[in-house]
Amino acid sequence: MTSLIATASPKVLDELHALLERDFTVGTCEDASEGRGFLYRGLRVHKRDSHHMSIDMHEYVDREIKGCKYAGGANRTRATAKDATVTLDASGQEWYRAIIGKFIWCSCQVRADLNTQVSQAASSLGKATMADAIRVNNIIDQAVKRKVELHFRRLTTKTRKRTLKICCDAAFKNKHEPNCKSRGGMMLLLGCNTAVTDATSLLAWSSKKIARVCKSPTGAEVLTVSASIDELDFAFHIAVAFYTDDLEFCSEIFTDSFSLTSTQEKYTKEINPNLQVDVAIIRQKVRDGEVRLTHIPGVSNPSDGLTKIENCAQDSLLRYFDLFTIGKDGTKYEEFESLMVKVFEAVKLDQDNLEQALRAYARELEV
Repeated sequence: MTSLIATASPKVLDELHALLERDFTVGTCEDASEGRGFLYRGLRVHKRDSHHMSIDMHEYVDREIKGCKYAGGANRTRATAKDATVTLDASGQEWYRAIIGKFIWCSCQVRADLNTQVSQAASSLGKATMADAIRVNNIIDQAVKRKVELHFRRLTTKTRKRTLKICCDAAFKNKHEPNCKSRGGMMLLLGCNTAVTDATSLLAWSSKKIARVCKSPTGAEVLTVSASIDELDFAFHIAVAFYTDDLEFCSEIFTDSFSLTSTQEKYTKEINPNLQVDVAIIRQKVRDGEVRLTHIPGVSNPSDGLTKIENCAQDSLLRYFDLFTIGKDGTKYEEFESLMVKVFEAVKLDQDNLEQALRAYARELEV
């Protein structure tokens, strides 16, 4: 069976439909604007009005995931140290592979809120323990309880240029990661200048273990921002085909790494001497006008939910899915030099003591 999704003007769609009926055996033809839309491989696509489309996987979750808990740990929410030593039998490993496969499909298509946990759980494929089974049962509960939808709306008028944006975050030596690895997460967005609107559309996302050795939180953040720039370079060449002259040349990266956005070179060199090349490339991109770095407080950074599983990190991601806006809390890269002076004056610290100053600034943001 083959499925085809098409979008175009009414005239072009009518021509395509006539071609399919003439040359192929066509089963059914469904319109996303009729009723509740149509299902496509577990995704419900619904065109709510001429400038608003939504995608969800509620039906897939209820059909394929809801009743699939591992029986041995179905009534338990916490794993013990002993559970981590009990390896599942052959049938248990088969269940684990099947449910993780379904979760990977969900988390790659719509359920970004499950991406981090699913990625961590996938590390145990073929060697899953009772503790892993209990954690997956908890993910099943979250998948059923949360109702996450992706919404795509018209951002602004056609005369306003669009901008590619990435919101990124890194978790250094995360305790929930196997071997305490570091993790990087990013969200690729389409938006506009925040002076026009802070609305965005979510194009793609990822949550991956960082392959390189990270010696500090700053190191993990630098590598994630560097990877985000590579992602923007690739996405720009695709997006420019759709928007031609209506796409801004300068893309924007949101990060909560103050040590990077403040351009404190001394701090970076002392803590991460192996990152000088990465930092130099990032700054060159900024100087050339290809990238704009914007600082966003950690509590307002939705990509926190793509690196950490704690509720406070997940809440920021779930808030994004309510409004699909980002940027109001951001401070532009070029404003940080004057901002640092104000921070030093406020906390009365020696300017050489950068690490202490950064911690003080982070506390001010939390307040």
